[in-house]
Amino acid sequence: MDAFTEEHIKFFLSEEWLVKVDGHKSVPYLFKFHHSSMDLSCVVLVTDTKSVWVEVLSSQQFARRWRSCNPDSPPPFHDQGEEDAWRESSLELLSNSHTLGAIPDIQFEVVESDFSDFAFELESEHFKWRWETNSVGYRMSAEIISKQLILPLICANHISVSSSDALSGMSDPEVEKAIDKVGRTARRATDNHVKIALTKPRVATMLRRITALFNFVPNLPPIFSTAEKPDLKPKPVESSPPIQRQENSRPNASAKKAPASAPEPTPSDGGSTEDESDVEQTLPAKPADQGEDAVMRDPSPPPSRASPIETPAVDSDSDSRPKASKSAAAHKKARVASSTDDDSDAKPSQPVVKRGGGARQPIKRGGKRF
Repeated sequence: MDAFTEEHIKFFLSEEWLVKVDGHKSVPYLFKFHHSSMDLSCVVLVTDTKSVWVEVLSSQQFARRWRSCNPDSPPPFHDQGEEDAWRESSLELLSNSHTLGAIPDIQFEVVESDFSDFAFELESEHFKWRWETNSVGYRMSAEIISKQLILPLICANHISVSSSDALSGMSDPEVEKAIDKVGRTARRATDNHVKIALTKPRVATMLRRITALFNFVPNLPPIFSTAEKPDLKPKPVESSPPIQRQENSRPNASAKKAPASAPEPTPSDGGSTEDESDVEQTLPAKPADQGEDAVMRDPSPPPSRASPIETPAVDSDSDSRPKASKSAAAHKKARVASSTDDDSDAKPSQPVVKRGGGARQPIKRGGKRF
């Protein structure tokens, strides 16, 4: 088989569709035939509206196929002119059999083949022929079916529905004029033509009912000539009230926390110092215990208000220590008193017991740690 090209597709544009039915499977097949008297070649196109098969035969292939199907044919001629004349007459006979007038009398049978995708035989009283066709693929099949079958059917349906006179009552020249008029308009704007042809309510509902009928749909849709316009406004949707999120009435514990107090300094190896006694008093004491704390801090009895008792004289180091201790304690109490009430409630204070008498080590002068 020779190659199938776009040139062969153009040849089929001016050929009519022929129909034969496979009696065993009840499948209709549509096919077109074209031959060339110049090079004595021929080509056939077959479809079941789903796939397309083709075969292209050159002059030598045609002569070999004809002699194979018809054993009573003469053997090849030695004279090339006589051989070409015989091929031309045989090809003309085959071409005449692929016409609307002759195809009803031709017997059609699908046969099995080991050399092609789809094979069928045509037989008449005077000759027999066999086609060995191959598939062209789904893409080319869709293009051929759309261009040479579907679009022409849409145009013909538009003419039959929109024409004021029935096509059966029109003469052939009148039908040709109607076809030419609609066809030229459709050729300039195919998209608009298909839109106009298929958006008519009667045509659209006819196709819908035919499709449902062919596929055994129990409830067939009706056919109508006018289409009602639906309301395309969106309906308002009643929205439910938003859910009130209950906020936690309890205050955040982290928000109540006061700034952290200064960390306690690490005790030194040299004994207790004045800084250690200051850091130990980190929480305010209760008002009722302030007097007790004062008594515990100072072992001497409290002096009277009228006549204060003078403390005995001590060395300079011992005099400076109580003063520094008192000033640091007063500063500490003022800082602790400014803390929030939440800290006072959260951590109850414990009375701080100062160390009693005894020899004290000298104060180590160093930076306080915070």
